[in-house]
Amino acid sequence: MMIAPAVVSKGSQSKVNIDGGLNDTLSKWLETSEAIKLGYHSKAQFVTEAVREYLTNLQRTEEKFMHLYWPNEKDERLTIDVDIYNTKAICNICKSDKCIHIQTLYTDKYIQKQLRKREIKLPLIKEESNP
Repeated sequence: MMIAPAVVSKGSQSKVNIDGGLNDTLSKWLETSEAIKLGYHSKAQFVTEAVREYLTNLQRTEEKFMHLYWPNEKDERLTIDVDIYNTKAICNICKSDKCIHIQTLYTDKYIQKQLRKREIKLPLIKEESNP
């Protein structure tokens, strides 16, 4: 699930409820010199920024799906060391998304079987158009 960055237009606000204890703690903190130094003037300002930052970090975490390391004992050059993202797989050996290691992920029948067995889904390869 990709989360769109928050776009805030003037006057489009909503109310949310937060735990009473957390609300009290936030109220006290907003009165401190640290809060003032950081430029926080209201709960709404602080909560809006906190939610935006949390969702941004969540999105960054989702973008990196997993790290896959598959050693090849017979031929070390064919070891697979990739990071699989939502939209593409990047080889950590070649620093590419089009190298032999990535191609092997998509074409080798044994690897395909092992990926299915482990319920690992590869991102779709985008076809490049030739001008």
